[in-house]
Amino acid sequence: MPNSPSSRLPDSIDAIDTVEPRRGEAAPTAVERVETFRAIKSSRPRWRQRLVDAEQGFRFGLRCESTLYATAFAVLAIGMAAILMRVSAVEASILIVALTQSVACTFMRLIVKEELGADTTAHRLAAAAAVASALGGLVVAGLLLGPKMMF
Repeated sequence: MPNSPSSRLPDSIDAIDTVEPRRGEAAPTAVERVETFRAIKSSRPRWRQRLVDAEQGFRFGLRCESTLYATAFAVLAIGMAAILMRVSAVEASILIVALTQSVACTFMRLIVKEELGADTTAHRLAAAAAVASALGGLVVAGLLLGPKMMF
């Protein structure tokens, strides 16, 4: 049904504002937008909704947290170095676990910041955990890739 209202609505409640009403129709109210978004969200299969939620979480994290760009750059640089140095499957697995744990810890710090505020002790502890996690990932990468760099 290409002309149905739900076929022209986006995946995000923020993007519903970008849908233009048809000629002669009034713009939807905030309550109507939320109800439409809930109807769309509930009509998706559960597995697809989880993927949409994860993608929206990554997008939100990248918009709100500039350190994720630096983390993503470091992960890509270390990953490319590992590919060029032809690391073994075990070494690659260890690198993946260390680097994804660092990214996950950064997202957890963002959760604490959003829920409790930036000026709380919990946020400071979460920030310290994120830095420790990132440094741990870099140490693991250095220990695995360092000997291969020393020809």
